[in-house]
Amino acid sequence: MPVAVVTGSSTGIGLETSLILAKNGYRTYATMRNLDKSSGITSKSTEEDLPLTVLQITHDIHWQELLRNQVRKMGEHSWKQTSLAR
Repeated sequence: MPVAVVTGSSTGIGLETSLILAKNGYRTYATMRNLDKSSGITSKSTEEDLPLTVLQITHDIHWQELLRNQVRKMGEHSWKQTSLAR
């Protein structure tokens, strides 16, 4: 299964991108700063049984460092087919 990491997933384009990717067969990691805003994406993901995980980013950090930290949290996956949406 291909993997996608999407930042800014609590609202707007990030939210919709995360849902579309998950609906189309991507193991999707939806990241956001404030988990209090995750109820919308979490409920849609649960209702539709989507392969989507919400991850919190607690502060602004360099994009490469962000990616390394999130990959560690995600565990082992096939990273040959990974998409990043920012």
